[in-house]
Amino acid sequence: MSTTPEWVKRRAEMLLGSAANTPAEMVRLLDDAGLLLPAASMVPAPYPITVRQTGLGVEISMLTLVSALITALAAESTEDPEGLADELAEIDAASGPERDELLQALVDRLGGATQSLGATAARDLAERLLAAVGPVLPAQQDRSAA
Repeated sequence: MSTTPEWVKRRAEMLLGSAANTPAEMVRLLDDAGLLLPAASMVPAPYPITVRQTGLGVEISMLTLVSALITALAAESTEDPEGLADELAEIDAASGPERDELLQALVDRLGGATQSLGATAARDLAERLLAAVGPVLPAQQDRSAA
């Protein structure tokens, strides 16, 4: 299911309908209209983090970390499919703090959901986030100070 707003789809269709249908012209028209996302920038880390500016702020992707967790889960499922199925059923049946504890135990066993960044990578991430969101407008500063 697409999360692209309908107005964006209609505007893109209108622009592309008037293009000479060369890929370069289509990209130029969409980019000029502000309908293309800026390229993501990657922060080097044990599991690289990508940062992309969006119309509403910033998108942060931790795909490499999530992929490592899923790969570990897949490996565990081949070693003990019944045990893992029982554990997942237990997590599914639980709720509230009990469910949180069971999920945390599983994620920790698979390698954990956090990563440590050195000072250079942490600064790089902070700079990329600040660059992606742009400067704070005076009205925003006043509200955050209150």
